[in-house]
Amino acid sequence: MFGQELWNVRVVLSNYVGPGTALVGNFGQAAQIWRRGGVTVDASDSHASFFVSNLHMLRAEERLGLGCFRPVAFRDVRGLT
Repeated sequence: MFGQELWNVRVVLSNYVGPGTALVGNFGQAAQIWRRGGVTVDASDSHASFFVSNLHMLRAEERLGLGCFRPVAFRDVRGLT
């Protein structure tokens, strides 16, 4: 369901919100994301037998912070099935 819409509103799935619960809010006007630095991408072939098998491991990281200016603009909805 990632990237789909419900009532013309974008839906994003998250592992941090439990089953049967949704977080709804005005993210565009009540919150902001801050980025520290850029995206860091690392590649390596030095894990176990990756070198012999011609495999590579990739890792991507980004440091983000979420600031919530108006907490009343967000609500959790429980009891969804």
